[in-house]
Amino acid sequence: MRFIDYTDQHRILLVFLPPHSTHRLQPLDIDLFSSLTNAYSEQIDQFTAEYQGLVTIEKRHFWQFFYKAWKRAFNEANIRSAFETTSIYLFNPNRVLAIFKKPIPELALSPSTKIPGSIRSLRRTYSHLHDQGYIDKDAIILVRANEKLATDNKLLRKKNKGLRGTIFKEKRKRKRGKALNFYNKDEQEGQALFFNSAKITRVRERVAA
Repeated sequence: MRFIDYTDQHRILLVFLPPHSTHRLQPLDIDLFSSLTNAYSEQIDQFTAEYQGLVTIEKRHFWQFFYKAWKRAFNEANIRSAFETTSIYLFNPNRVLAIFKKPIPELALSPSTKIPGSIRSLRRTYSHLHDQGYIDKDAIILVRANEKLATDNKLLRKKNKGLRGTIFKEKRKRKRGKALNFYNKDEQEGQALFFNSAKITRVRERVAA
């Protein structure tokens, strides 16, 4: 609540980004952190070159490196660029969606060609191609490799299913804090949900209750 109160007083809009989208929609992840990392590395390189590697970098050097890197990376131009790149402001969702709409190249297969969906169908396809003279008997090694990979994949799926079930049970055991219920159940999940004044007032009332 202290954080929510601070943002409300300073006219900062809070938003939950859709799950698994920070690499496309989070301005810090898109631009600022990478700029900070590069600027920090440059500070270390300059220090090492200046003292020819004879001076050891210690904890006391951290702030002088970081502060210079911070001023270079977190400037108005980079911040504006990050929000523009993520299309949060100026709002332009098509710029982000265009990344996922790139055409997928078609496979060089005839319309009648079917990709084998099982080991048995793969063996039949191999036999057919071998009988037609398209491949020689040495290609059987590919079929055997596929059988091994398919078996390993099945085992991993089984193991993964068991691990997911274990993690789910462990999560249910953990004690959770009281939810602030930032949005109602009837609001559509999976979308960005802003904290407007009405929502913040609603949360305060729930906390007080």
